Amino acid sequence: MRIVNQIPHSLFVVEVFVYGEKYTLKIKYKGLEQSFPLPADQLAFISSKLGTSDHPFFKEVLQNFDAMQRSRINLLQSLNESESAEEEEII
Repeated sequence: MRIVNQIPHSLFVVEVFVYGEKYTLKIKYKGLEQSFPLPADQLAFISSKLGTSDHPFFKEVLQNFDAMQRSRINLLQSLNESESAEEEEII
């Protein structure tokens, strides 16, 4: 995969990747990523429309990241709890 476009954004890292004939929009935020396949024939149009940080799409993306972060925290907490329970059984 190689980067073919970077879209400036005040909060996210927004990049367009190409792999073979397939394009992917990747958005990164606080160690998390969201990926969206893009049709090649609309790549320029999509990139130009997302060129503004206030596009409604980014509001939804931020909500998704918030949900992903909550899921990650819950996962880590449950893993820590199960690890603690295993340690108690050994003693």
